[in-house]
Parts: sequence; C-alpha cells; structure tokens
Amino acid sequence: MKTFIKLALITNLSLVAITPALAGQTIKEWMNDYYSPIDDDNKCRYVLAGNTNTKKCVKLAYAKQIDTKYGKRLYLLMTGDEVDESGHVATGVVGMFVFAPDSNNTWRVVSAKPKISIGAWGQAPTDWTLHKFAPNKWGFLTTTGYGMGGQFTTGFDILTPNNQSIQHSVIMESDSFDNCEFSTVACYDLSAKIRINRNKVVNGYYPLTLTVNGKADTGKKYKNRKYQAIYKKGKGYVAEKGYPLAPD
Repeated sequence: MKTFIKLALITNLSLVAITPALAGQTIKEWMNDYYSPIDDDNKCRYVLAGNTNTKKCVKLAYAKQIDTKYGKRLYLLMTGDEVDESGHVATGVVGMFVFAPDSNNTWRVVSAKPKISIGAWGQAPTDWTLHKFAPNKWGFLTTTGYGMGGQFTTGFDILTPNNQSIQHSVIMESDSFDNCEFSTVACYDLSAKIRINRNKVVNGYYPLTLTVNGKADTGKKYKNRKYQAIYKKGKGYVAEKGYPLAPD
C-alpha cells in the first residue's frame, strides 16, 4: 500500500509548536551549529554548499514529529538556493535531520546531513513528501529533472536515515525525447511509478516497486512491467538488474 504523508509547512524557525520550552539545546540552536545564524533581512541562514561550493540561502522547508517504537522523532528538512545567479549545472542544497528528545527533555541529533547537493540552476527542489521507508524510519521523497535538445529525464530523490548520517538515493523516473522531427533519433517516452512495499523488509528497509510504462529508446514497449529496488548498505536504494530506466 502506498502511503503519502502530508507535511505541514513551518515558517517559524524556532519551532515553538513542537520544541519544548527548555533551557537546553533547541532546534534553532542546533541549526546554528550547522548553518549561519538567521539573517533577519532575508529570513534565512547561509552556508557554502552545492557542487559549486557557493553561498546558499537556507530555510526550513518541512518538519514532522512522529511517534515510533523507540520514542518521538522529529524529521526536519532544510532547503537552500544559490544567493547569486548561477547556471543550470549548479545545484541547490538540502539538509535532512532526525532529532530525538534526550534524557534532559531537550533535543539530540540522531541522524544528520546538512549539505546534500540536489537540484539545478542553483535551486533546491521544494516539492517534498514524507514516507515510512522502514518499520521505524521515515524519509523524504521528491523528483528532479533536466532537459536539453528535446531530451528530458527525471529521477526519484530519496533521503533516508543511515545510522548517524543520511543516505541520498537516486532512481531514474522517466526518460523521453520529443525532437525527432529534426533528428535521426526516434521519439521515445518511458516512465515509472514508485510504490513502497511494506509487506516485507530487506536489509532493514521496505523494498520499492517500480511500475514501468511506455516506449524505450531501444524501441521496446513496456506495459505495467514491475521491477524492484532494494536498500543496499552504503548505496541506498538500487533498482534491480534489467530496470530499463537505469543509467547506462
């Protein structure tokens, strides 16, 4: 069963609604350890990041507190765009954090990765959803894409806790070419839908089912052809051999 969890957009960086009013380390104070203090004029934090290691303006995108078998967990996502104008090859930056209340009823970091390079034109994706990827672990999912010369490709970007860090997995979602009127290359359009299979656990995570439809660049046609992606240590989610949207 595919489950989507709607996230609440939070603009108050102090997270007053979900952070205990304590003298210990607050979420806002934790963010000061990873990024610059808040710039009151632009309402964001700064960090040098992305594939160009340039200045990004980072803001809180999503936060969700979840009750798990091991207690409360706070899942938090930060996204940042290039401060100055940049080209299409420049990525944005995303930070994912998982917090838990500590013995003093303050927050401690369980998993964190503050500078993940994702996106294009210096901008990070903004359309994220939160999903349960393991019996007691949640993660964020979005799609990113790129197009040039009539060819368009998109991919699923998945962020999941990996011990004290965060694993970034990428699985191709679609590949198409629509400029065949002026090219010797035949048009093609192949895409996949993703579903989390919560009926079993492999290597600690639920497998993903990828349902493929359309016509590949080889001319082969697919109709509801199903493939599996499983979680592999050190690699994250990897599609099985033969997945037609796997990179060459």
